[in-house]
Amino acid sequence: MSVWNTMEVQPPETSDTSVPQAGGASVTGASPDPVGLRAPTRPWHRSVRALAYPDYRLLWAGGLVSNVGSWMQITAQAWVIYEVSGHDSAWLGLDTFASGVPVLLTPLAGVAADHLNRRRLMTFLTMGQMVVAGYLAIALWAGFLSAWQIIVCSVISGTLGTFLIPAFFALMPDLVSRKDLPNAVALNALQFNTSRVLGPVLAGLVLHHLGPPWSFGFNALSFLGVLAALALMHPGAGHRPQSVGTAWESFRHGVAYMRSRRDLILMFTIVLTAGMFGSPLMTLLPALCREAMGRTDEKSFATLLSCIGIGAVLGAALLAARSHRPPTPWVALYMMIGTGVCEITIGWFSNYNVTIVMITIAGTCLVNTMARTMTAVTASIPSSLRGRVSSTVFIGIGLGFPLGSLAAGFVAKYITVARTFMVCGALIITAAVLLGLIKKYGGIRYAGPLSENQPLGSEAVVTP
Repeated sequence: MSVWNTMEVQPPETSDTSVPQAGGASVTGASPDPVGLRAPTRPWHRSVRALAYPDYRLLWAGGLVSNVGSWMQITAQAWVIYEVSGHDSAWLGLDTFASGVPVLLTPLAGVAADHLNRRRLMTFLTMGQMVVAGYLAIALWAGFLSAWQIIVCSVISGTLGTFLIPAFFALMPDLVSRKDLPNAVALNALQFNTSRVLGPVLAGLVLHHLGPPWSFGFNALSFLGVLAALALMHPGAGHRPQSVGTAWESFRHGVAYMRSRRDLILMFTIVLTAGMFGSPLMTLLPALCREAMGRTDEKSFATLLSCIGIGAVLGAALLAARSHRPPTPWVALYMMIGTGVCEITIGWFSNYNVTIVMITIAGTCLVNTMARTMTAVTASIPSSLRGRVSSTVFIGIGLGFPLGSLAAGFVAKYITVARTFMVCGALIITAAVLLGLIKKYGGIRYAGPLSENQPLGSEAVVTP
């Protein structure tokens, strides 16, 4: 019998537990395993065991196809806007900022993820992203695509993505058992970063042989992977969670929970600063290739993007291999220092071969920072607050990167791209040291993941 075969299991009995929270709020707990969970017939290797769950496997495979297409578009879009803007690096930062500024709507997205059917919400949002990618392909083919049109499309696509990500993180724990949730988060990071390798490689080939419009067109078609996965899932997956009160009350409860967890606030700050000062690794690559290294071909740019992805895959694979152990979010501080050292080295040497090595290491460090943090957050929050809390922490990732990109793009116009890399590297190292001191002398400890038989949310109190 193939390990891909599955069987239906009876829904486990649920028991709700009200847990007191800071400010008098209460959180309703849930049983360790989701209702209606489809389980595998035999165990898988512990490093990939979450893929044994059929619904998660569908979403993982569909996400891989879609993310490959997305990275093809990201690669082509950076190149296209740099060309149509007359090689102005400020437009690179503006485009990244435009795609990221909708992250300010993340609190609303978290409320939506906790109040609506998550699978239907993801279907609607994915279809919207498909339309935007299709428009960019047609406009570029027809020859009327301008830099401002790209910016507007980035805002629209960024808004859709802002609502999509909290829904995804809220849906994921419905697809696997509680004990395999850390592995699911790690495998999702592995999937995303595998696409970061494949996407730019394919984009480089497409840009060279077919032209930029095809990258946008392939991205539009790639969303069919996610839509197919959502359509084939078990009917009970992504059900509307039980909630009490209005959307505004739900938002207030989410904020109260965040304020009661100093470890979550520190993790939010980590991803914010890492995204902000690590942004040149992605945003300024076209300018780095042309201005600092004298390489004007698309292939060199795509190669550097792929190297970031290779490093990120290595980092995500390491996390997946150790996902059976408790999360260690504070290791992210050391990863931030590693990222900063790589940025300084890239800017100092401005050499293509040195950059290939350093940017690969930086990809490993940066994905470790983000994935470790999100794994720790997802493993320690209650089901009823899953969308709101994860979306709040995601603000750090979504807001830090566009803000850093916008600043880096304009700063690079005045102090050169290479010096911008060195400045950002020094800043991310400084931030990591300061956050480490705050953790040590502030007595901040990670609340820790819940045990398999412990109601979600019962660990909310942080030990000083």
